[in-house]
Amino acid sequence: MGKKTRTKAGSLVGNKSGAAALETKSSPLLLENKAAINQDLAKIAGLTGPDLLSALKSGNAKMFICAEGQGSPYFFQLKYMFFASTRARALVERCHVAIQEEITRATDLQLGKFYPFGFDILNWITTSIQPPESYLAYSPVSMPMVLLTQLATCAAAMTLLNLTPKEFASLFCGGLGLSQGVVLSALISSLMVEGEQKNSSQDDIFLGRSSQAVRFLFWLGAYSQEVAVAIGAGAFEPQTFSTSPSPMILARCSIDDLEPLLQQINASVSSDEGLVISISNSNSAQTISGPSRLTQELVGLLETRGCQAQFLWISCPFHSPILKDGVPKIMHELFRTNLNLSSERLGFSVFDTHSCQDLRFPVDSSTWAKRLIDQIVVLSTSWPKIISTAVSAGATHILNIGPGNAMTSITASLAPSVVVMSLSASSSADTDKAGWAHCPLFAGCLPLSTNPYFGQPRFYGLDLLRQEVHWRVDRNPRNKAEEQAVRLVSEVLQVKVDMLSNFFFKWRNFVVCFTITVSCARRWVS
Repeated sequence: MGKKTRTKAGSLVGNKSGAAALETKSSPLLLENKAAINQDLAKIAGLTGPDLLSALKSGNAKMFICAEGQGSPYFFQLKYMFFASTRARALVERCHVAIQEEITRATDLQLGKFYPFGFDILNWITTSIQPPESYLAYSPVSMPMVLLTQLATCAAAMTLLNLTPKEFASLFCGGLGLSQGVVLSALISSLMVEGEQKNSSQDDIFLGRSSQAVRFLFWLGAYSQEVAVAIGAGAFEPQTFSTSPSPMILARCSIDDLEPLLQQINASVSSDEGLVISISNSNSAQTISGPSRLTQELVGLLETRGCQAQFLWISCPFHSPILKDGVPKIMHELFRTNLNLSSERLGFSVFDTHSCQDLRFPVDSSTWAKRLIDQIVVLSTSWPKIISTAVSAGATHILNIGPGNAMTSITASLAPSVVVMSLSASSSADTDKAGWAHCPLFAGCLPLSTNPYFGQPRFYGLDLLRQEVHWRVDRNPRNKAEEQAVRLVSEVLQVKVDMLSNFFFKWRNFVVCFTITVSCARRWVS
């Protein structure tokens, strides 16, 4: 709660911003001021494109970055960004190398059993070889992959807006996160502070910190799963996870309706091994975490009372004290990766998902690492409180990076005066329409389907070749004329995509065609 102050009218109000601060006894002056503020907020809400960017840079509009956690499909969004943006591709390549190093170490520590299909991100993206959906949703895999998807989306947004990582971060006044989403918000906030990397380029800083964060969440997922399996609260294999009750469920009911049922079930287990309300999504939707056998029992009780409930595709009971034994190991790995998201490294406010405290001002700066981990692993979250905190801090816009849109509509209903935008995409239609073209922040930019860097990827044949041409020239341009020639040839190739796609489907033909294209382009230039 903000410090209370006394207004001229004699009423006590908190430190609220905008129209919320004017909810006092009505007077002609107050009503006139409230109407003026509402009019100004309406104007800000209607801004798009360059006008919105100008308002953000001047401080007339305040945008918060928001990221979601596990449980939603993410792989299409990651794959799309990989082909749509060279910066996103460089990011994925860098993190792929990091993951390969961590997989080797995990195998040495007897954790390789959680990765029966390996962790070859580049192979999954660039070929038709892809692991089962249940494996991609398995927490040891999805934990780092969801963050990688969010980071790739931010990288693509930087490219489309023609901003450096630091300039992109400066668009935001605050950061929100659901579960592991707090890591994305904290990392973007840290881009405003160079730290000890003053001599590095901004892209190098972004890639380096992203790689460190992905390593950190790799271990958070692995050790959380290890603890869950050891006490029988999580699935040992992704195959069994996909066909059995999961340790997290979503119940469409209020907390008051849910608590008696939890007390009934928890009466037979110890206090640290029972069910808990891990996330309060809204007044009528709660997420519950605990051993799978207990979540299954709860679903049965809810259904008998006419309440909807569904198992979430999450293989660990996150936000539950059940996982507390994994925290020391995760802390060790966090320090080993050299990822530093302590208070002095944050450029804008990032709110604690449990207490809603600004992480730039912790009670004890020495405990930032444990606090970051606890927010994801053992502490509960109230999304309405988080959104209320953002609104009180003056948020006019919230940009949801995803993946998924589970919280977008909920956030919009909790904060009707705030413009809630989403960059999430689970299909090409989402990406071209709801996710980007209709996002006010990108109004005036080339549509994704016509922007040469954001052409809708149809992952086959000549269209893949065209994107590969762009990528290789961007990474290794020899001269200006050759770059222009290759781009011209690649655009000509685009016209023939549908007619010739099957001919170039195989990688062998793909390589041959690429070589011929570059050779012809060079001859044409000369």
